[in-house]
Amino acid sequence: MKIRWPKGFGHLSSKHSSCEIDYKEQQLKLSNLLKNFNLDLESISESDYKLFFRFLKARQFNVEKSTEMLNKYFEWRGKKKVAELINTTQIPIKIDLYQRAYHGIDRLGRPIYIDCIGSSNIKQMLEVHPEKNFFNQWIYEYEFLVNVISISCQIYNALKEHSLKDSDITNINKDKIMDLLSLGEIQFQNFSTLNIIDMNGFNMGKFDGNCRKVIKELVSISQNYYPELLGKMIVINAPSIFGIIWNFLKPLIDERTAKKISVYTHSDDWKSVLFDLVEPDQLPKFLGGSPNYEGEWFNANIGPWSNQIILECIAEKYPNIPKPLIFSHIISKNNENIPEN
Repeated sequence: MKIRWPKGFGHLSSKHSSCEIDYKEQQLKLSNLLKNFNLDLESISESDYKLFFRFLKARQFNVEKSTEMLNKYFEWRGKKKVAELINTTQIPIKIDLYQRAYHGIDRLGRPIYIDCIGSSNIKQMLEVHPEKNFFNQWIYEYEFLVNVISISCQIYNALKEHSLKDSDITNINKDKIMDLLSLGEIQFQNFSTLNIIDMNGFNMGKFDGNCRKVIKELVSISQNYYPELLGKMIVINAPSIFGIIWNFLKPLIDERTAKKISVYTHSDDWKSVLFDLVEPDQLPKFLGGSPNYEGEWFNANIGPWSNQIILECIAEKYPNIPKPLIFSHIISKNNENIPEN
């Protein structure tokens, strides 16, 4: 398979030793990394390419460190039985105890992840749901992100570039999508998320042992097994105790990730920051948005990954992605059956 390198893909602003790494060197290092797993650039699948590139980038293109990281990742997937996990329909976690969801896309076409940890009740959530179920759902959501949300956003962005006007995804043509997929117009695009973390209501009483344990495990999953997915994180309504929280978090995250995080207190004008990045109709009302739906924001399922035609195209183009995973969010919202093969 011929590797296509869109402009700017994979380029790092930080320096590796004395100079920035160029595309040719990236390809060489990626090729060397693949050889360690008996793979090569000519035959690797698109999904594997993206996976190996993310891990290589996470270790600043150090092949030896990337190999070690990937070996631990594959071992972890086996222990957690991730392949089995994503072939099942997940039992919903009581989301009102910890409100969080992917909700819309930003002006760059990135999915927006909104997390209301400030209003969460993690202690009660763990009393209602076994800890294993909670972390399994977190893994499931990451798998949905890398396998479904990423591709659906790239399809949507390609459609906008070629023909789609504004943000209308109601009249998408399946043949057009499949043409773009077959022509390689949606391959190998850099992908990342915009994360909004609302800490309104967070206090020392909530920052107990349960909360610290959950945060530590979630950060570990993100850093070690799903690296290089964060584009930007905006923390809003940070409480006065945020310094204590940050001292706990800082040793858990790498320096490059920390530089992607911006923190705003209650008194800061964080709404203008959000509106610079996101159209109002892509944000829920409590963030100052003007969405076009009724009901709770975390059940709205807003984004290209909610479009049936886009999901059908993903299922057709990528048969290795389990259908229970592809259609999981539509199923959970509408109680629909999984389309048959």
